[in-house]
Amino acid sequence: MHLTDDTLLQISLELLEPVETAVAMKHLKECQECRERFAIVGNDVSVLGSVRPDVSPIALPKLPAKTVQNRSYLRAAALLLIGFGAGVVFTWSAQRMPPTVTPYHNSGGTPSDSIASFVPTDGTDVKRF
Repeated sequence: MHLTDDTLLQISLELLEPVETAVAMKHLKECQECRERFAIVGNDVSVLGSVRPDVSPIALPKLPAKTVQNRSYLRAAALLLIGFGAGVVFTWSAQRMPPTVTPYHNSGGTPSDSIASFVPTDGTDVKRF
């Protein structure tokens, strides 16, 4: 039985446990075909490990402070508009009930310790004093 390419790659990258590495190395000493494949994988790993990317990380340009400040004003204006709109919707959706006039019912008159005077009315004549 031969070692898989994954196992050979894991040996090259030193990703195997020590016990697994020892078993694989023992097999490599005995198997010429696996040694040749291991040499190819090791060569590929060394070539790929030496390659450095030429591309620098892309950095987005920093926004000027005025743009950031303008965005905060826009957020505040949007929240204010949403609040105003919600108030209008709730006002329109509320049931409009006509005012009810409750007739006066006096059982005992004005309390004796009160300085207010009592004037009975039927609620049809409303005046400001």
